[in-house]
Amino acid sequence: MNDRSTSREIAGISSMATRSLLADLARDYRRIARRQVAIESVGGVEAARRVANGESFDVVILATDAISRLETTSHVIRGSQVSLARSGVAVAVAADAPRPDISTKAAVRQAVLDACSIGYSTRPSGTHLLR
Repeated sequence: MNDRSTSREIAGISSMATRSLLADLARDYRRIARRQVAIESVGGVEAARRVANGESFDVVILATDAISRLETTSHVIRGSQVSLARSGVAVAVAADAPRPDISTKAAVRQAVLDACSIGYSTRPSGTHLLR
């Protein structure tokens, strides 16, 4: 992040998870503050890589763990992290498959172990599943 003149456009990068929310917020901010906002939404891994490689943004919207890593390497201002949204985790199964029990941590573990195959995200929801 950097200090940009208040007359310049606010530039940000985010993961795809917050794309719709940020589009709405940016639209409202532009209307109220009469200041341009451009938030680029890309994959979270790509966004973190670009910030870590020194690309400059006024705001970076990523999962807490990604922001913490960027703070550690001084790519975002330490202590500037603010929770903006909470993202839920969903389970999908084939239409003709029985719905797995996911009511407890043990039930989720068993459902994963019983599955013939699984697919999961490499970002927060997948990290949560792996834990």
